[in-house]
Amino acid sequence: MSVVSNNASAWKEVKTLTHPGEDSIFKSVPERGISRATMEFFGVKSDGQNYWFPYTDSDGKIVAYKKRGITEKKFSTTGDWSNAQLFGMSHFTKGGKYVSLVEGEHDCAAAFQMLGSKFPVVSIRNGAASASADVRKYYKWLDSFDNIVVFMDNDEPGKDAVEAITKVLGSKIKVFKPQADYKDACDYLSRGDDKLFMETWWRAERHVPEGIVSSSSLREEVLKRPTKSLVRYPFQALDEMTMGIREAELVTVTAGSGLGKYQF
Repeated sequence: MSVVSNNASAWKEVKTLTHPGEDSIFKSVPERGISRATMEFFGVKSDGQNYWFPYTDSDGKIVAYKKRGITEKKFSTTGDWSNAQLFGMSHFTKGGKYVSLVEGEHDCAAAFQMLGSKFPVVSIRNGAASASADVRKYYKWLDSFDNIVVFMDNDEPGKDAVEAITKVLGSKIKVFKPQADYKDACDYLSRGDDKLFMETWWRAERHVPEGIVSSSSLREEVLKRPTKSLVRYPFQALDEMTMGIREAELVTVTAGSGLGKYQF
């Protein structure tokens, strides 16, 4: 399912980029619940002041970094982003039953960890605003999976991003619908709600565009028996079975010759 790139060799290949250097280390993110092993899987290092998120090209070579402050929420980037894939993409082979698409690098690591490191998880490159462009660029890779579970941040930009992604990827989309007080995957992991995350992930439903009603959602309504009758039958058993004579229904009375159909 997944292929871990050789982070050590990839690190030394970067000669023109600003990078954390040889003294940087893989470390856990305790405030988010992300383990050291997960950070190492995605090749994310820390220099003590920043996290460095590597972005690779189609050959698995690091071509860019996103740098995020550990104590301050400050971002900067370096490298050639023209060929930078979705975050985490080079760690997974294309094709399979499931892939998850989230809105940030930390959320990518958190979701992967909560899914037991069993299912591919990737992130769009630059927040909700980049969602449409990113999925268009890597449409073929995403479309190689049977199901694409989308979990953008639980806010208005995130909801807009889901709509934009759906217009590109269509019916393969399943939307992760978080509980009201959870914004992202890190919220679940930091609160120790791995099980709740998994349950919600498995319940993700096919996305139905606004204004369109899925026939499957009408199942209960279709199976409801109409209760409004125009005329009730004077025969209790028959009336209970048919709910009387109802509008838009055809009643056919059959019996042998001379048995009283007309009188009925």
